[in-house]
Amino acid sequence: MPSNYLPVTLPPGPILQPLEDTGYMILENLSEARFGKQLPYVVPRDRPLQGLFADEPVKTRNLCRDLSRLMLSLARVPQHASTKGAARTVGLDTTYTSADCYLADLARFHESGFRIKPNAALGESDADYQMGIMVALRARAHHFVGGSGPGAGPGENARRGDGQPFLLHLSDSNPGNLLVDDDWHITAIFDLEWLFAAPIDQLQPPSWLTWESIDFVAGEGYDSYCAARKVYMDIFREEEEEMGMAGRSADSKIRFSDAMDASWTSELAWFYLALTSVDGMTQIYERRFRPLFWPRTRKSKDESKGESKDESKDECKDHSKDEPKDENTQTETTEFNTLSQFWQLRRSSHHSPEGDWQRTAQGGHRATV
Repeated sequence: MPSNYLPVTLPPGPILQPLEDTGYMILENLSEARFGKQLPYVVPRDRPLQGLFADEPVKTRNLCRDLSRLMLSLARVPQHASTKGAARTVGLDTTYTSADCYLADLARFHESGFRIKPNAALGESDADYQMGIMVALRARAHHFVGGSGPGAGPGENARRGDGQPFLLHLSDSNPGNLLVDDDWHITAIFDLEWLFAAPIDQLQPPSWLTWESIDFVAGEGYDSYCAARKVYMDIFREEEEEMGMAGRSADSKIRFSDAMDASWTSELAWFYLALTSVDGMTQIYERRFRPLFWPRTRKSKDESKGESKDESKDECKDHSKDEPKDENTQTETTEFNTLSQFWQLRRSSHHSPEGDWQRTAQGGHRATV
């Protein structure tokens, strides 16, 4: 039934969904006079964050500082219980105590959806391709989780083990959910029903810093986003210092900014994005992980002799730039044939999903290319 508290005048002409047939309730009136406008209507979208910072340094700093405070205020309170989880994947009484179990269930969620959706694949080759990517992510999980030491991701002592804090995250990165005034101060935020608790390594700046889609950021837009991210993280660290101990988790000595940078430079941030994205897993894998683990072109031994083995990983280095752009050959490689066979073998076995995840992470069932 329509609300009796706020009369609605129907617009002239046909509308797709009649408002008189839609029930609603007004919780709070975020008026423009009091709270300003939605962020995309105030902040120019023709430039990335670094461009805005050069043209409007004060306003851009206001925006980044306010958003940093929101992230830090949410993340400072540890969350010990899980959220509802996905239907048929995570039980209502499930409480996560480790990143391993959390990531395993995220992988199971994607696999369950792939099996249930009638339109999950365009055809047999596309199905093999998607299944290969899901298995590839499982096979490389041990590079990102299950280790020890600060930071995260591939490399010696770079994986974060169990026991890391679970923090409250803003999962909906739509800038239209933020209201800002003329000075770009955030005055209100709405659509908070998708807040969720996740490991500290999953905390990252919003994806809209360059106004591009996540799959574009993973490829051609990576360098531009890195530059925008640096501007944001510099301001984030200032706010973290200003908040003192409030800038750290209540049950951890890890600085939020350190965890965010370690997750980004190690590609762990992309590992989380691949498993939490509704439709971006395949593109993220193609543009971030395939060049990292399975390069399409391999240099000869003579070409490799002159390269330094101690080359450090550049935070903004885009590994996909060394890859050819021929997308038509992606399903014809040996790796995906092998991974698809591995998926079918795993699916037909009687092993538990958790056991499969652990054995895959430890290398027991890893596909060999």
